[in-house]
Amino acid sequence: FYWYQQAAQNGKTYGMYSLGYCYQYAVGTTKDNEKAFYWYQKAAEARNMDGMNNLIRCYRKGIGTKKNWKEAWRWSKKVAEITVESE
Repeated sequence: FYWYQQAAQNGKTYGMYSLGYCYQYAVGTTKDNEKAFYWYQKAAEARNMDGMNNLIRCYRKGIGTKKNWKEAWRWSKKVAEITVESE
C-alpha cells in the first residue's frame, strides 16, 4: 500500500489505479469506497485503462459515488476511442 501511495503521488497511473483497488477491497488499508472512486477517477483521467474500467464499474454500481449511467457511458466511449487510437 505504501509503495502504491508513493507511485500515485509521483504521477504513476498504475499506482493511482492500485490505490483505488486497495481502498475498494481493503488491501493494506481500511475499506473506503469514496477513496477508491477518487483514485480510479485520477487514474482514468490519466488514461489508465484499468482505472477507466473500474471507474465505469463504480458509476454503474454506485461504488463510492451515486449511480450514473450517463457518466458510465461517457467513460465507455473514451475507452473505445483510446482502443481504436492504439490499433
